[in-house]
Amino acid sequence: LQCVRHSGDANLSDVLTMGCWTACEGFARDGGSGVDWTARVAADSGYGRFEVMQAGRSLGEVSWSQLGGHNVDNALAVVLASELSSGSDRAALLRALRGFRPSVHDNPGRSNLFLLRGGRLLVDFAHNPDSVRHLAAMVEAWPARRRVLLIGQAGDRDDNLMRELVRAALK
Repeated sequence: LQCVRHSGDANLSDVLTMGCWTACEGFARDGGSGVDWTARVAADSGYGRFEVMQAGRSLGEVSWSQLGGHNVDNALAVVLASELSSGSDRAALLRALRGFRPSVHDNPGRSNLFLLRGGRLLVDFAHNPDSVRHLAAMVEAWPARRRVLLIGQAGDRDDNLMRELVRAALK
């Protein structure tokens, strides 16, 4: 059994230094010291096109309609986990990633983008401060005259969590 970890996550690194019972292999979209699994993102794609890289070698390209760098990270985690498991079919996996769509029918509440009256409406169930930060960074990169943020959460969330979510969005 092996551990797949995001090498750029400082909190996770801190926890793993306390001890881990299995070998960990890391990935990071932007690379880094000792990271073999990375992505080469096409500069003009808004994270919509990237190559999966291992030790500087391209394993294949993904072109998709997913939004944000955090989804490239998620794809790298899937590819790495698949590679570490027995019997993975890399070509089939890359085809599946290319076909993954953030549609309201296939993946409701996950990066569902609607174009309305010349504007963009993004619906995503960002359920913690880190996911809200990722979404805010993605939306901040879009050209816009103004941005409106509406935050709501499912269930009975306490006021402290709601304040944390708002702070995360405004950073």
